[in-house]
Amino acid sequence: HDVGFTNEGVLYISMEYADGMSLRDFLMRYRRNRRHIPVRQAVHIMLQILDALHYAHRWVIHRDIKPENVMLLNDNQVKVLDFGLAKDIERDAENRIERKHSKQVVGTVVYASPEQIAFHAIDLRSDLYAAGLLLRELLSLRTPRELLPSQKIKRGDVSPSISAVADKAIQQDREERWQNAQEFRDALETAFESSYQLRSITVKDMASNKKACTDGMVFFEGGYFRMGKDDTSDEAPESEVYVTPFWIDISPVTVEQYGRYMKEAGGVEPLFWRNPQYNGPEQPVVGISWEEALAYATWAGKQLPSEVQWEFVARGPENRRFPWGNNAADTTHCNYHNYLGMPSMVTMHEAGQTPEGIIDMAGNVYEWTSDAFAPYAQQHNKEKVLRKFPQKTVRGGCFESEDNEIVTSARRGMFPDVRQKNIGFRCLVSSGE
Repeated sequence: HDVGFTNEGVLYISMEYADGMSLRDFLMRYRRNRRHIPVRQAVHIMLQILDALHYAHRWVIHRDIKPENVMLLNDNQVKVLDFGLAKDIERDAENRIERKHSKQVVGTVVYASPEQIAFHAIDLRSDLYAAGLLLRELLSLRTPRELLPSQKIKRGDVSPSISAVADKAIQQDREERWQNAQEFRDALETAFESSYQLRSITVKDMASNKKACTDGMVFFEGGYFRMGKDDTSDEAPESEVYVTPFWIDISPVTVEQYGRYMKEAGGVEPLFWRNPQYNGPEQPVVGISWEEALAYATWAGKQLPSEVQWEFVARGPENRRFPWGNNAADTTHCNYHNYLGMPSMVTMHEAGQTPEGIIDMAGNVYEWTSDAFAPYAQQHNKEKVLRKFPQKTVRGGCFESEDNEIVTSARRGMFPDVRQKNIGFRCLVSSGE
């Protein structure tokens, strides 16, 4: 900006003209249309806000970060405005005393940090708290009065890693928050890339020196079968599908098998590897992401099954409701209803095996597949599906599942970077490999 006097002696301030709309107007437009801001766009906006704060925090604390003070320009750039309440960092550092005498919160109360509300000395982490509230509002379209800091974002296409980044920013204790804007920005960008970036990885993209061994696998000749279920939206439409021949593991990959991979190939240690509830040698390995499962499969010279291949094994040409047939499920067939409270040994429920001897296709642990979690009708365009649907499909239900998740047509989406106690995988080899 520029400050000066005209020839007539009139004082003036000239400033940049920002052609666009405020973030508040942008949020309200989406609220009126009853649709969410795409996660990619919300993150793009937030990264620029954090870039601006990283720059500003070299000198000042803004103290009033809110949607009204963020401008979205027509060229997709973001401007942080109104530093009228900004506080000089160096001057503030010389006067780190509590402001008990204050009677009014500096800034907008609903976006103010706990230390601002309590009239305590503030620092740049107060701005980061408000930025965390902005991120939550971008993702939920709910103000901090509507979505309290103690409440979680309820939106199926927001990954747990993105939510965790936002939640860390709004911790009551500033020592538990992101400590600077760059740290916040880097964490958000990493979380987005791990959950949403285009993933079209196949076995051929990853180096493997092993030839697939089919010991512990069963061969399927392939053929036609009925896939899907018309009366369930995520499983519709039901249609006839052809499958080419392949081999598939009899059971999910076990802790013992994964341990050999870690020793021989330096594989990543699973999240629950040291927890005695989940590290029995004959339990299915859990706590691994989709890419970690794919890395194991590639090391073994194998691959993750597609949804079509997985359902062909579980359902068969006989169109079975459950892997073992059409008789109702109970705890002799599978580990479900949380009756054990943890994954069981893979050999525990042999009564629930398929006619070909494949075990644990229902309950125990969800199993990663190679496919994106997208409507069947849209899966013909693989690249478009990968861009629009970041989640990967898991199959089979888990030890916590109810009856509706252990039927052979059931499917569910999970973000590829999650590492949960109830997700494992099994491997497959196409007959031509």
